[in-house]
Amino acid sequence: FLIGVMRPRGPNIVLPTAWFADLRTASVRAVRRTAPGPEGTLLLGMSVGDTTGMPRWLTLRFRRTGTSHLLAVSGANVTIAAGTLVSMLFALRLRRRAVAVGAAVAVCAFALFAGAEPPVTRAAFMALLVLSARELGRTPDSANLLIAAACIMLALDPSAITSVSFALSFAATGGLLWLTPPIAARLETMPFVRRIPEMVRGTAADGLAAQLTTMPIALGTFGTFSAVSPIANILAAPFVSVLTIGGGVLIAAAGILPDLGRVVGLVLVVPVRVLLTLLAWCDAVPGAFLAGGSMPLPLAVAWYAFLAVLIRRAGALPDCGKARMLGETISS
Repeated sequence: FLIGVMRPRGPNIVLPTAWFADLRTASVRAVRRTAPGPEGTLLLGMSVGDTTGMPRWLTLRFRRTGTSHLLAVSGANVTIAAGTLVSMLFALRLRRRAVAVGAAVAVCAFALFAGAEPPVTRAAFMALLVLSARELGRTPDSANLLIAAACIMLALDPSAITSVSFALSFAATGGLLWLTPPIAARLETMPFVRRIPEMVRGTAADGLAAQLTTMPIALGTFGTFSAVSPIANILAAPFVSVLTIGGGVLIAAAGILPDLGRVVGLVLVVPVRVLLTLLAWCDAVPGAFLAGGSMPLPLAVAWYAFLAVLIRRAGALPDCGKARMLGETISS
């Protein structure tokens, strides 16, 4: 933050943000023509974060179930987009360096296309740092990546430190990095939890860690709390990648050929409606959503101190845990 304030005022780097904004607007219009209704709006929200035409009841359903982050472009979108492109480039038998350059270009283009909000910007910088580290033969460290991304973002824009999305993004990522492993270890000690598939346990640990670290910020800013958020996120997890990639395919198809966009939209109607049905069940749980609360600053500080004690008592993470968290800290 201080570096950003005191940095010398040299020539600014002009990015083609206006061009990407026009492309995004044209893409959104094409999707709305080919896939009208809440399904198309939901796909736009999950793929590029556009929720301008979303019905109020749908926005409230995601808010009440603690899954509003699915409608905002975040690191998960960056990871899915970059991972899909990397898989395609490797399938073409390109060299590793060419794949890395292609992935870096795709990450930058997607971040600009999505509006360069703090969560996607953080994930983009972390992804670029990972690609650079691997090309230099270095082993990426999740904590260093997170801190470096924060330093770069605040150096470029010191005012980002006052952004709620900036705070939520880094708090959630910190929770995934430092709090998920002890939660996952605790879940594995419960006999009835061991029988649950590992992927479900991991999703539950990730959701609980992110909720615990962002709760003071959410309560202080919005005054709301969703008690069913961990369950809702577990149920929504299988649909995130499908609908995010499907939304991107829909945008491309609608922009190239409207009839093809309609076909893609019809195919995606089924998973969208299944997801909405599951969220409706979660929303119907009594006491699922609490509104009107807040967390005073001293209590918020005490809460984070409590989490720090829990993390400290959990001890050092094993190497496998650090390796597992590397991708998740980028995708939060």
